[in-house]
Amino acid sequence: MDDQQTLPGRIEVVSFDIFDTLVHRYLYAPMDVFDAVRSKLMASETALNHPKLIENFPSLRRDGEYKARLKRAEHFQGNMEITFDEIYDQMAEDYPMPQETRRLLQETELALERLFLYRSGDGYQKYLQAVRENKKILFISDMYLPQDFLISMLNGLGYDAADRETLFVSGDYRCNKHSTELYHLVREKLNLNPQTWMHFGDNMHADVEAANKAGLSGQHAAWSKVNNVPRHTAKVADSLAESVIQAIHLPQYAKLYPMENAYQKIGYDVFGPFLFGFYAWMKRQLVRYQADKVLFFARDAYLVQKIYQLLGNDMQNTEYVYLSRKSVYPLSLTDFPLDRLHFLIGGRSKRTLKSISANYHLDLQQVHAQMTRYGLAPDTVLTEANYGQFFHFFAACFQEISSKSKEVREEFGSYFTDMVEGKSKVAIIDIGWSGNIQAALSRILPYKNSGIDLKGFYLGLFPSARQNMREGCTMYGWLSHLDDRPHYTEVLQSGGVELLEFVLTSPDGSTLGYRKDEAGKIVPVLEQKNNEEQDYETKALEVQKGVLKFIENNAYLLEEFPLEALDSLSWAKPFCELVTNPSREQIALLADLTHSDAAGDNASRLVLAEKLPLWDRLLRNKKYKNAYKTSFWKKAFYYRNNRHPKKYRG
Repeated sequence: MDDQQTLPGRIEVVSFDIFDTLVHRYLYAPMDVFDAVRSKLMASETALNHPKLIENFPSLRRDGEYKARLKRAEHFQGNMEITFDEIYDQMAEDYPMPQETRRLLQETELALERLFLYRSGDGYQKYLQAVRENKKILFISDMYLPQDFLISMLNGLGYDAADRETLFVSGDYRCNKHSTELYHLVREKLNLNPQTWMHFGDNMHADVEAANKAGLSGQHAAWSKVNNVPRHTAKVADSLAESVIQAIHLPQYAKLYPMENAYQKIGYDVFGPFLFGFYAWMKRQLVRYQADKVLFFARDAYLVQKIYQLLGNDMQNTEYVYLSRKSVYPLSLTDFPLDRLHFLIGGRSKRTLKSISANYHLDLQQVHAQMTRYGLAPDTVLTEANYGQFFHFFAACFQEISSKSKEVREEFGSYFTDMVEGKSKVAIIDIGWSGNIQAALSRILPYKNSGIDLKGFYLGLFPSARQNMREGCTMYGWLSHLDDRPHYTEVLQSGGVELLEFVLTSPDGSTLGYRKDEAGKIVPVLEQKNNEEQDYETKALEVQKGVLKFIENNAYLLEEFPLEALDSLSWAKPFCELVTNPSREQIALLADLTHSDAAGDNASRLVLAEKLPLWDRLLRNKKYKNAYKTSFWKKAFYYRNNRHPKKYRG
């Protein structure tokens, strides 16, 4: 029936099913509420006293309902309509528990049912239409929940017509719509004429076929989808994450939060859950660490800091630090271990000896002899073939580089030391990977401060980060941590890093270095963005809008559930799917983005997954192989340049 049309003139009474017609859940399946009860109580005193009861609550709750229905059917000629209390009677029989524990479980289930319910846009419009046309409105549900709870819940969501005279629930009346008996009971109780009665509901049999059989006009509420199956997760904390993520793709949820464009949508669907999961983990770590200062590193922690602020955290002990590899490395060369030298000159972008040397204020004219010894010239481009020559050249220039580093550190080092003055426990928030910037900062701080403990909390850490960890400078990764989760490390190194750096980009340019203003204050020197970088930023900001909308919409979870219940890597599943098996639409949105992995060098940007000319794609020639090898996002490159991919989602 068209929403714009008025109800037929003969219709005097309009009744509505409740769940999945007038209200929907933020969760994927109704049974997920049982998992949420376990999540809510997993860190409670009840869980400590009754660990098996809380751990197994979802299955005990499902079994309790099933057995209660069987018992009812056995004693009442097949009638299986039960009440909420009877479900818990059966649970207490199967698993004896104190009365106060039972009361807590029941109250928690009802509270979470109410928490997760929201008003259906389509259902509410049908309801308002009936109100405007002065129809008699009824609510009829096959449900075990108490009538008073349902009335209160509906009233709270704007369905003011719900009261004891208009709401009929199968558990109270011991008959259901499915058999048509509840329709007949309502008809007789209210003396209704079925020919003037229209009913809306999502269940094709109970709300349409059975309604028609009872003589009234059944209308299918086709605006929602429900798949009520038990959830089986390896960890308790995974259940909420998986349910919330799956719910995003239900038709009723998509209507609840429509996005303005595809970039916002991918921000909401993919990167929003990812950063929500990282925040839950990060917050849990910060609570444990009890830092007296939290530093958010530019530029990749820009969005994380916005999320931190959006979620109501006290910002007085935080600071956004302008730094980059290009700006901080030259200040940090207090020693020169050869393993760190790899960090100073590495990267996939094509860079010359002159450009790398400039980063460390090294005058090539002063080290001309060393340059000649290793067969290099200022315009020599760093390649795999000559990497050893570059490495040995910079190692030979140790004294010159260290001397210049000391000068720069004495001039600008207080930018960092002042912000942690008087602090002993400093937390660092950043994207991660190898922890080079934290290690650099740990070498600068003793210049004026000593005894500071630095702990870094990152989206991910690669095994190479181990070289940067020592006493007073420790690091932890969420998605990947050193060698702990190689699968996620592979995801990050196959395009995940570059996609995350895109999403986390800041409106500010990269930090090139520092200068002193007219008042003598040290301020960062920021790179001016070129047109390509500005386009990159414009798209990133749209994605960030979607991310922040997801965070805003799901912030209630952080208020209602312990952090232990939300600290799950399942929040990263949509992101991992994006990297390893992207859809056509996702590739179209993101594959042509460019990325620069050279410190502070946005002039040498490379496409994430280049689409080659047809001839190269057909022949799979050397150009194809080299392009695949150097591409950042491997799977997107394969899909774009393969005529018949074996697997292509979307």
